[in-house]
Amino acid sequence: MAYGYQRHDSAYRMKKRHASVDGASWHGTAFLIESMLLLVCLVTCTAVIMHIFSLVYAQGHADRDLVTATRLASNVAETFAADPTAVTTTETTTEDGYVVSTKITTTATDAGTMYHAFITVSSDDAVVYELETDRFAKGAS
Repeated sequence: MAYGYQRHDSAYRMKKRHASVDGASWHGTAFLIESMLLLVCLVTCTAVIMHIFSLVYAQGHADRDLVTATRLASNVAETFAADPTAVTTTETTTEDGYVVSTKITTTATDAGTMYHAFITVSSDDAVVYELETDRFAKGAS
């Protein structure tokens, strides 16, 4: 009976030793797999965030161009609203590299003259902003 007890005891020890070795091996592998998955997630999230930042950066430049073009067109429109004869049909290049084109047409009536201005702001041969405005000058024909 003692022999059977020892045999059972040694078999139990062998089984226990293999279980702990297999368990430790599996835990190490699980840790490595989990670490690699977390690294892949981190790299993917970083790539997505960098892509979003680059889109926002490009949109910011486009918005800045639009604000500048709007300011330039508004300045010409205000001058035209104050005195339509002060603005001529011209193309003006600003210090920022924008080209402001103004086309003015007149329509004479019995009561006065209707002035129509079409203002275009472009950059690198691409239209950035367009503005149309009218002004009636009483008694001028």
